[in-house]
Amino acid sequence: MVDAPTEADRPASTGRSVPRSAQTVGLEARLRQIAPHLGVAVESAGSEGSAGGSRGSAGGSGGSPAHPPAAGGLAAHIASTVRQSRRDADLWLAIVGFTAVFPTIDEHAAVRRSLSRSDPADTLGVLAALLEGLAPIIRRSPAPEARIEVVANAVVIDATFSGRSDHNTGVQRVLRETASRWNADRELTLVCWNEEGTAMRRLAGREVDRVVDWANYSSLSGAERVERAFHGDVREVVVVPVSSVVVEIEVAQLATAAPLAALAAVSGNGVAIVGHDAIPIVSAQSQDPGEIERFARFLTVVKHSARVAGVSASAATEYAGFVDAVRAQGLPGPAVTAVPLAMNPPTALPARPAVRAAVRSSVGTATEGWPLVLVVGSQEPRKNHSAIVFAAGQLWEAGIRFRLRFIGGGSGPGIAAFDAELRPLQKKGVAIEVLRGTSDAVLLDSYREARFTVFPSLHEGFGLPVAESLALGVPVITSNHGSLQEAAEGGGCLTVDARDDEAVRFAMERLLTDDELYSRLRAEAERRSFRTWNDYAAELWSDLVVPVQQALGADAAAAAEHPEPPAPAEPVPSATLQLALDTWFQAARADIATAYAKENSRISQAKKVVPLARFFVARSREMGVGPASQAAWKVVRRRLVGS
Repeated sequence: MVDAPTEADRPASTGRSVPRSAQTVGLEARLRQIAPHLGVAVESAGSEGSAGGSRGSAGGSGGSPAHPPAAGGLAAHIASTVRQSRRDADLWLAIVGFTAVFPTIDEHAAVRRSLSRSDPADTLGVLAALLEGLAPIIRRSPAPEARIEVVANAVVIDATFSGRSDHNTGVQRVLRETASRWNADRELTLVCWNEEGTAMRRLAGREVDRVVDWANYSSLSGAERVERAFHGDVREVVVVPVSSVVVEIEVAQLATAAPLAALAAVSGNGVAIVGHDAIPIVSAQSQDPGEIERFARFLTVVKHSARVAGVSASAATEYAGFVDAVRAQGLPGPAVTAVPLAMNPPTALPARPAVRAAVRSSVGTATEGWPLVLVVGSQEPRKNHSAIVFAAGQLWEAGIRFRLRFIGGGSGPGIAAFDAELRPLQKKGVAIEVLRGTSDAVLLDSYREARFTVFPSLHEGFGLPVAESLALGVPVITSNHGSLQEAAEGGGCLTVDARDDEAVRFAMERLLTDDELYSRLRAEAERRSFRTWNDYAAELWSDLVVPVQQALGADAAAAAEHPEPPAPAEPVPSATLQLALDTWFQAARADIATAYAKENSRISQAKKVVPLARFFVARSREMGVGPASQAAWKVVRRRLVGS
C-alpha cells in the first residue's frame, strides 16, 4: 500500500519549479509519451504552456508556464484524468505508462477499484490511490526504468515464436508468408513479447529476417545467421499500441495469454486472430496437458478479440461454436469469418548440393529406384502416423517395395514412441527415412521426388501438407472429413476413413501399383487452380484487418473528448506530488531488486530445473528435439548461468 505523505513530510512551497527526481526521469519520459493520448497536453521544455497539461497544473502550483511539470505533477494530472474518464482504454494506457508492464484483466480491475475509492477532488489522494493499485504490477517489471514507444493507429503483428525461432511448420508458414507480403507495401509494426512475458518489443536483427525474408534467411549457414545479430537497444523498449490492430496469427504462449487477453478486452486496441483449429480442446485426447492448458488460456484472448478468420470453413465452424458458448457470459465474442489458406508449395531457395547428397544417401543407394512415399507432419498421435506404419509393414510383407520418408518433429515422448514403432520395420529392411529439423529446400525437393504423399490426420484446421503436395501436382492420400475433405474436393486426392487402418493400407497399395489411377490423380492435381499466398494475404487483410480498423475509427470518434478533471479542493505543492511518486517508485525498485536476488540464489536456481524441463517439453512439441535442446540451453545460460 502507498501512503500519502503527511504534512510533516511535505516541503514548503516556494513557488519555484521543483527539480526532477533522478529516480523518476525514465518514468517521466513514459508519462510524457502517453499524456497526449489521454487528452493531457504536455509542453516541451522551455516552451510556453501550462505546467500540468492542457487544463492547467495538476497540483495548482507545479511550475510556471516557461517550465514543464515535474514527474509528480504530470503523474497526478494523468491520475485525475483517468479517474474522471473511467474509460478502460485510458486506464490500461496509464497502467502501462507508469509500470512498463501490460496488465491482466484482473490487475486492470484492481487498479480501477483502487482509483474509485478516492475522492476526485483530492489530487494527492487520487494519485496515491492509483499508485497503490499499480504497486503489484510494477513489481512484475523486469526493468522499471524501461523506455516505451507508443504506436498509434498501427497494424501490429505479434510474431513472438516465428520471430525468435527457426521452427517453420504450419502456423509459422502462415505468419511468414502473410507478413512478408503485407510488409512489402504496408506499414507494419513487427513485435514479440519480451522474455518475461510482461510487454511487447519490436523484432530486431535476424528476428525480422525470419518473418519477412524467410526464404533467404533459411538458406543461410549457422555462421551467416549469427552475423545478422541485434543492433542497438531496440529490445529494451516496450512497444505500446494505441487504437491499433494487433494481429495474432500464432497461438499465444502460456505466459502471455493473460496480458494479451487484457489487451483485447480493455486496451482500446482491436485484436484480430487467425483461427487455425481448436484441436487442443476438441481432440484433447491427442494432446499433452501443457498444450491443452495453453490453448484454453488462449481462448480467453479469443473471446475478447474483435475478429477471427478461420483458415478453412471447418476451422471457422469451430471458432463460431466457441463464440456461441461465450455469449452465455454476456459477451458478444468476435465476428468469425473464413479465409481459406493458400495452396502453394513452400517458399524456399534450392537445397545446397551437400544437403541433397546427404538426404539421398540416408538409406543407401540400393533403394534409389524405388518410389518415394512422403509423409509430412509432426510426429504426434493426431497425425495418425501409426496407420501409415502399419500399412507400410503390410505392404512390405506383400512384396511391394518403396521408400517411406517422414519429415517433421514432435515432443520428446512423442518422438521416442514413434521411433520405437519404426524399429521393427527397419529391422525387416523397410526403407524408412526420418528427417527432423530439415530445411524448406529439402522439403520442397522431397515433394518433387515423391510419387505421392500420405496425410490421414484425424483432426486438422487446414492441412498445409495436402495443399503443398497438390500445388506441386503430387497426388495425396488424405482423410475424408473436415478441412481435408475440403482440400480434396478439387481433385488429385484419394480420400479414406483415417480411422480404418485397412483403408489406409489399401489406398497406399493402389497408388503404388495402379499406374492408371496414379496418372489420373496426378493429372487432376496439375489441372487444379490454386489460391496463392498473394491471394490469401490480400483477402486476409481485407476480411480481418480492415473491419477492425474501421471499428476502431468509429470508437476513436466517440472517445475524442476527455472529461475535465475536477478542480482540487485546495492546491497541492508539486514537491508533495513528486515525493509521493518518488516514494512509490523507490519502494517498487527495492522490491524488484530483492525479488531478483532471491530468484537468483542457488536454491532458486536449483528449483528452476522443473520449469526448464516443462519449457523443453513444450518447445520440443513445436520445434523438434534438436532445436528445443538448443533453445533450452540458451535459457540455461541466460537464467541459470547468468551469461
